[in-house]
Amino acid sequence: MAKPAVEVAERGIPVDEGLAWMYTLRRDDLARLPETREALLKPDGSAYRQGDILRQPRLAQTLRLVAEHGSDYMYQGPWAAKLISAVQAEGGRMTLQDLADYEVIWADALVAEVGNGYSLATSPWPNAGGVALIEAQHLAHAAGLVRGPHFTESSEALRKALDITQVQMVGHVSPEDAGKLFPGLDLSPEARVTRAHAEKLWALLKDGSPLSGWKRTSPMHSDDVVAADAEGNIVAVTHSINCALWGRTALNIDGISIGDPASYQQAQVAAVAPGGRLPAPTETGVVLRDGRAVLGFASMGAGLHQRTFQGLLNYLHFGMTVEDAVNTPDFFAPATDPTTFEATAVFPAGKFDPTILKGTGVAWREAAAEDEHALLGGEGYWVAVERSPDTGVISAASHNGHNSDAVAF
Repeated sequence: MAKPAVEVAERGIPVDEGLAWMYTLRRDDLARLPETREALLKPDGSAYRQGDILRQPRLAQTLRLVAEHGSDYMYQGPWAAKLISAVQAEGGRMTLQDLADYEVIWADALVAEVGNGYSLATSPWPNAGGVALIEAQHLAHAAGLVRGPHFTESSEALRKALDITQVQMVGHVSPEDAGKLFPGLDLSPEARVTRAHAEKLWALLKDGSPLSGWKRTSPMHSDDVVAADAEGNIVAVTHSINCALWGRTALNIDGISIGDPASYQQAQVAAVAPGGRLPAPTETGVVLRDGRAVLGFASMGAGLHQRTFQGLLNYLHFGMTVEDAVNTPDFFAPATDPTTFEATAVFPAGKFDPTILKGTGVAWREAAAEDEHALLGGEGYWVAVERSPDTGVISAASHNGHNSDAVAF
């Protein structure tokens, strides 16, 4: 199983425009440590450019050793020891015992009915993304968004969709702060996935949400795999190190880049008991109809919540195919001013009628396709595979903007 990955690492990959831009963005970070320089920069210390071939022989050797010795090589063996030494040299507190004690935690799926005969299965809390995606679909019902017109055709509907997707931030603040925003409302994970909660919450949101923070126009921001087989089995997986590119710490152990999410998630780490799980924002799941799996989906990117909400809305309630659900224009995660916390809605350039955008009553801007920095900070990616319960035909689609792909056989 490791042979193809070893071959790619040894032969190398061509550096395209996007990867060359990433090298420009992270040039100083990659040059900070000797092992990272050796693994990811040229022998003379310069960055790879578009058209170059990036070969990773140390990664290839690590993959061979994992294939030979199994996961213990990375959790208890020589690679683990190197990782701990590097992390502690940077001030981290991880120990070899932490790695040896790691266990995968399995949980039953969180399942909710989302209308039109569909139900949705996703990862349960502390996967905050699973709770947020179900809550958003219930809010779409409470707001009347599922009854049309489509949010690309109506300012009022678009404003509702923008406000609904901002609610995901409840999962990123402390219970105390969330309670101050919505006093008296049960914001527990169990409550947030119910239709009754959505009705109460929308009653508080419809006249203005304390979470939206939209800048007004008048005075007063990893990989996905989905697959289906002929028998109707569907699997959806999101894999991420939850960092931008190689991370600001830029640690590299025998060809393996170590992400830096712990560096900026100190509050979340401190709130989790030893052996517990960190909240995860990814939104991955399977849609069921009459108890049968019909759609698998996975998400990635800073705007994954916005993208998943729109993709599911298109498929579940506007009758779109997976291809149309993915290719219909979508709004991104808003751009938030770090000093005022005012949010500006962001849309792909030329995809929405400006009259509809102006009619939302919130500040907005467009991001051009070549605006890599803007898209990296707010665009979401969504990939889906459908197997028709009637015909057995499998169809797949991936995001229309960047480096995702979907194949159906």
